[in-house]
Amino acid sequence: MTSTLPDIDWTLKTSLTLQDVQSLRGLAANGSRGSAYVQLYAWTGENQWLTQAQISTYSNSAGGAALAANAFAKLENQSIYPSSLDAFSFDVLSGELAAIENDIDAGGDGLLTADELQNAARGVWIDKGLEDYFPGNVQFADLVQDGVSFSDAVQTFMSVGTVSAATAMAITVLSGGLMCP
Repeated sequence: MTSTLPDIDWTLKTSLTLQDVQSLRGLAANGSRGSAYVQLYAWTGENQWLTQAQISTYSNSAGGAALAANAFAKLENQSIYPSSLDAFSFDVLSGELAAIENDIDAGGDGLLTADELQNAARGVWIDKGLEDYFPGNVQFADLVQDGVSFSDAVQTFMSVGTVSAATAMAITVLSGGLMCP
């Protein structure tokens, strides 16, 4: 049996609508998180959506590193880590889609910047009590530019999540990508 991927609409949009978000939620509900992320990239041109697609589908270096970092987070936090990585990835996408909806509801265009997208993903980890284990903390090296104190920015950047993601990325690269499905 062959599976088919949803068609991607490659029309670059100047704004997203709540209807767009609903169609993305439909993709995610049908198990196509990766397609939802690729669709967001196609509509917005924001490269961070492609990184999220890799992470969510455990592909390429970013996906391999995320897979390993999440395994470590689950090992260290068995009582609070979600039941499966797929369920957790679904929650992250849902959080990012909620951020788009909130932006639209506030009169915005729904086109999240890379920082807004990273904050939405991090917010899901915070809500689950896993803030320090968020592998994406490595992306917050620029927090000082966002008005966060230097010491708080360093603490976030040097969290266990950053260390585990960096270690997993190094192993992925050194192994010639063997950790990547």
